[in-house]
Amino acid sequence: MVPALSLRERKKQQTRQQIITTALRLFERHGFEHVSLQDVAASANVSKMTVFNYFAAKEDLVFYEWRDQFINGPARAVRERRPGESALAALERSFLDRLAERDPLTGLNEIAVPFFRIVMASPTLMRRQIELFSLAEDALAEALAEIAGTDARDVTAIATAGCVLAIERALISENCRRLIAGESPDDIYPDAVRKAKENFRILYKGLPDIYTTPRSA
Repeated sequence: MVPALSLRERKKQQTRQQIITTALRLFERHGFEHVSLQDVAASANVSKMTVFNYFAAKEDLVFYEWRDQFINGPARAVRERRPGESALAALERSFLDRLAERDPLTGLNEIAVPFFRIVMASPTLMRRQIELFSLAEDALAEALAEIAGTDARDVTAIATAGCVLAIERALISENCRRLIAGESPDDIYPDAVRKAKENFRILYKGLPDIYTTPRSA
């Protein structure tokens, strides 16, 4: 059982969420580059110092809620794979499950439209997104290297992680493009699944056997 949060922790969560919600609304309305942290603080009825207490940089206001899944999701899928399941099979299953669940980060949930619009309209946020993708590649490469019994900087593990995440990014980008264009998640879903399976089949043909052959965890 997850322990109940104290009153102090609940208040901190509420304040953090209030700041994030206010910031996203301002960023979507005026553009990320045209809104200052002082603007966010004033609209959220908190001090600028309070904003800094919760977020180290303005970019963190946008990515905070999804940062962990962004960076650690793929590596977690590999480490938590089922007995007898290959690393690539676990990554494919995880991605397909997220599509079925309409995970916002797959581009199949309308609640994420403001997030994607804000990021795509800002050069600063696009650069931060690339940085997060790089961290995700490092984390996945480390998880893959554990399977192969190699160093975390093993070139094959790094290249494999890059290939997997490049395909996931391309699939998500296509879903986002269609979602922002006005298509519903339910309309996009069948194509999203088909394209995911097609592209993961490409990976099965090209990646080292250590990552595609079923093995015990």
